[in-house]
Amino acid sequence: MGQAYSAGLTVTDSIILRKERILPLKGEVLVKKGAKVKGEDVVAETLLPGKVVPFNLANKLGVTPSQLELYIKIKPGDQITKKTVLAVNKGLFGLGLFKSEVRSPVDGEVESISAVTGQVLLREPRIPVQVKAFLDGMVTEVIEGEGVVIENKSAYIQGIFGIGDETTGELKMLAETPDDELDAGKIDESCRGRSSSPAVSSATM
Repeated sequence: MGQAYSAGLTVTDSIILRKERILPLKGEVLVKKGAKVKGEDVVAETLLPGKVVPFNLANKLGVTPSQLELYIKIKPGDQITKKTVLAVNKGLFGLGLFKSEVRSPVDGEVESISAVTGQVLLREPRIPVQVKAFLDGMVTEVIEGEGVVIENKSAYIQGIFGIGDETTGELKMLAETPDDELDAGKIDESCRGRSSSPAVSSATM
């Protein structure tokens, strides 16, 4: 593994750190300017669109696309579950002989219905996304519908390597000097929930 620090990266015991915490798309900001937040506090949230599932309803029902409107039981915007009946074919002469019905393959909602292809587009449930503060500090700016800017006076160590998602936590010093090797024997129960790796992309203390 390469060194966790390289010339030109920031290492300081005192810095005014400003972090933008921005949603991937428009949503709701949950805090106001001037609010004091903790690293684990949720500051903004939104819902990502669910996966679109194409479903050839006419084919499943055994009718032509132009006939689909005679049998369909849903419309765009309807909320559905896997128990929802999308369409019903009453069978031979409408007497219930060889009657068939088609249920939704997914939970979600009806996106669109095509009388040309006989296909419906079903959208799976939206995915909640939350943005956390990431650091203790004060909200100095609110970007309406997008996120916030948080400031904090911190010690700051900037590395060049990291694995996994961003996280917050308490740093634990395990080495006496920069030349000390970090072996498994130094990682004990007191390290649980803390970051003891030199592979930290950025951290505040």
